[in-house]
Amino acid sequence: MSERVACKSDGCSRTILAATASRTGGYCMPCVQAKERQQRAAFIHANRRNVDPYAGLDDPLEMLKIVHSPPKPDPLIRHAPPPRPTAALYAALNSGQTAALVRHAHALLKKGDVHAAQRIATCLVAFVAADISSLLQEFIRVEELRPEFAFHRAAPKIRDLLTQHLARVAGRDRLLTDKLLCALAWVGDKRVVELFAGWRANPPQWAADLHIPPHRYSQQAGWELSLDSQRRNLYHDVCHALVAAGDSMSPSPVTVLTETNLFELDGTAPALAFLGCAQQIVVPIADLRLVDGQLPRRSLLPAAVPRSPWHAAIDTLPTHYSQLGGHPAWVQDAEYPTCEQCQRTMVCIGQIACEDVDPRREGIFYAFLCSDCATTASTYQQT
Repeated sequence: MSERVACKSDGCSRTILAATASRTGGYCMPCVQAKERQQRAAFIHANRRNVDPYAGLDDPLEMLKIVHSPPKPDPLIRHAPPPRPTAALYAALNSGQTAALVRHAHALLKKGDVHAAQRIATCLVAFVAADISSLLQEFIRVEELRPEFAFHRAAPKIRDLLTQHLARVAGRDRLLTDKLLCALAWVGDKRVVELFAGWRANPPQWAADLHIPPHRYSQQAGWELSLDSQRRNLYHDVCHALVAAGDSMSPSPVTVLTETNLFELDGTAPALAFLGCAQQIVVPIADLRLVDGQLPRRSLLPAAVPRSPWHAAIDTLPTHYSQLGGHPAWVQDAEYPTCEQCQRTMVCIGQIACEDVDPRREGIFYAFLCSDCATTASTYQQT
């Protein structure tokens, strides 16, 4: 039987083969590996240096190129963040710089960096409402359609390309059909509404392959068909970011996160007329166990200046998501509750991202209102 000896590390009770001990200096392998990790960590701590890739730059275009193609991670280098938030850099672009960024995304796509090109496309749509038709044509050609939000309010020629592609693959490729329907929903123009209404009235044969009827994909883009086949939005165009209370000192008809409620809103206030419910609006928290003793109360207030309703329309945009009004940033699939009184789909009136009030938490709370019945509801999603 081979001789075994005790590991030399203090507090370690393991024994090892004598032959192994002669190679490891008397230490067991877990202790050898732990020592190597400690030495590596100490080396990194002693030799790490700070590098600012944005030093000397004042052109938002050049900064955004770095944001979307950052330097490769290196444990010995700590890269500085951009001097301004990504959304602010996009807002600073002029028309020429916006066109140049579209060309840069084309170059990234040609090199095979699809994800970087898609990130640029979604930011251009969300933050500056840019025309990215040329990019969208390429995404359709290579069948890289996600996130489908990039097709929001796309031009008619893009809608037609999506429709033609759908006609070729529907019934043969369920996953691509799913993407194409979502993209068409985000286009959301009059012709798309007509298409979805037609599919509701006469479901196509390929609809049997889908998890939901084709016209129901509209909810992924924040709208649905009304009874008379018109587009009914499930969000409000008026949108105010919810910011830290210290950043907005003016009195507000909006109270965020009380003991039991997600929102308490004074519906009689002119600022909240867009909600269409001129009375006190109380939105209970979906599940008190998710917030009890963990999320700070009354910690957010609406920003004074409104922002685009699509500024935080999907959860991959580089922004903060808490807002009153605007399109919800679904973490999972769209999930609009139904009013228990009138059975209509409820409209999203706001959302609170847990990370905006506690960086250690994740997930988003969503608030809904049926203005006709003054009924409210809330839900919660996380990855």
